[in-house]
Amino acid sequence: MRSLTTNLVNTMTYVVSGMLILVFLAIDISIDNWVDVEFDSALTDKSNYLKTLVKVTPEGTEFDFAGEFMPEFGTSTKASFFQLWQGSSVFERSESLRNFEGVDLLKKDMPINSAFFADVVPS
Repeated sequence: MRSLTTNLVNTMTYVVSGMLILVFLAIDISIDNWVDVEFDSALTDKSNYLKTLVKVTPEGTEFDFAGEFMPEFGTSTKASFFQLWQGSSVFERSESLRNFEGVDLLKKDMPINSAFFADVVPS
């Protein structure tokens, strides 16, 4: 027969353990959501910066990009990519896409001032 003290200690241990697991799970989920929001915000900021570098004039469209200010679009091992279209043809590609000559990024028709995030997994 188990004593009242043993039952009480085991019950309190289970209750405290369950509460700790719930608290840590809630913290983990909230941090994951915060990181996801911050990542999307950083991508939006970076794309907005790239949009400011495009200049459309009557003579044509110009993209004034200097890779030294955004080295993540270079040929590093953790490169980022961008591709710009004018109409249906490719206007500009990042240096990091030069290793993938036959590959185009997703082109999605979207309203002005909107954003679309897509996970792209290499095959």
